[in-house]
Amino acid sequence: MESKTILLGTTIVLLAALVAVTGIYFTSTPQVGSTPPLGLGDVNTPTAKTNQNVGLAGASATPLYTQSGNYTKASILSVSGTGVVSVKPDRAVIQMAILTEAPTAEKASAQNADSFNVLLKALLDEGIPRDNIETVQYTIYPNYDYNAKIPYILGYRAYHVISVTVVPTQVADLGKLTGKIIDVAVAAGVNQINSIQFTVSDDKIKDLRNDALKEAVLDARKKADVMVAALGVHILAVQQASESSYLPSPVYYRDAAPVAAGAKSSTELVPGELSITASVSIVYEIG
Repeated sequence: MESKTILLGTTIVLLAALVAVTGIYFTSTPQVGSTPPLGLGDVNTPTAKTNQNVGLAGASATPLYTQSGNYTKASILSVSGTGVVSVKPDRAVIQMAILTEAPTAEKASAQNADSFNVLLKALLDEGIPRDNIETVQYTIYPNYDYNAKIPYILGYRAYHVISVTVVPTQVADLGKLTGKIIDVAVAAGVNQINSIQFTVSDDKIKDLRNDALKEAVLDARKKADVMVAALGVHILAVQQASESSYLPSPVYYRDAAPVAAGAKSSTELVPGELSITASVSIVYEIG
C-alpha cells in the first residue's frame, strides 16, 4: 500500500512538471505584436517602424515579417521609365518582281525563267551574295478578258517575286547602293518594285534593345530619386521589375506601279533613322 502511494505521488509530480514545460513551450511561440519570452533565446531583432501613407500616387504598403514573428508594413513606390535608342539602318531589303505574259502557261513560265537568270547574274556581278537573293512568291495564273459577255482566257501570266538584301561596306553608301541595285535589276528584266525596307541586322537589334533597357532603368531610378528626396525617405530595395520593348518599325519605300526600263537617270534613296523603345516598371521599397 505504501509503495502504491509513493508511485502515485511520483506520477503526479511528473505530470505537473510536464504541464509546466508544455506551458512554457506554447508561450514561447511568437504571436503577432508580441516579443519572445525571456530565457528562451531572445533574438534581439528590433521591430521595424511602420511607415505611414506617404500621400503619393504609386506608394502603398505591404506586410513584411521580422525574425521574431512580428510584422510591419513596408511602403513601396512604383515608377516607370523609358529608354529610346536611334540608329541608322545598315541594310536594305528590296522586293522586286518579274511579270511575264504569253499565250500559254509554259511560254509565260519560260520567259520568266529567262528574265530571272539574267537578273541573278546581274546581281551577282554587282557583288550581292547568293544567300541575299531569295524567292518569296511565284505564281502562274490565267489572264481573263472580263469585258466579253462570257469571260475567256487571253493568255497566262507568270509572276516571280524576289527579295534582295543589300548590305553596303559603308553605312553612308546605303541609299546610293540600293538605288544602283534597283537600276541594275530593272535593266535585267524586273518590271515591278514592290517595297524597299531599310533595317538593321538581328544582332544589332538585340544590342540596341539592351541599350534601350538600360536607359529605361536609369530613367526610372532618376524619377524615384527625385520622389523619395521630396518625401524625405530612402530607397531600401527593389521589390519587382518588369519590362517591355518595341522593335524598330522599318522605313519603307513603296512603288506599286511597274518600273519602266531604259530610264537614264540613276536612282538614289535617302533612308531615315530607326528607333527602339524600351519601357520598365519598377517597384521600390522605401523607408
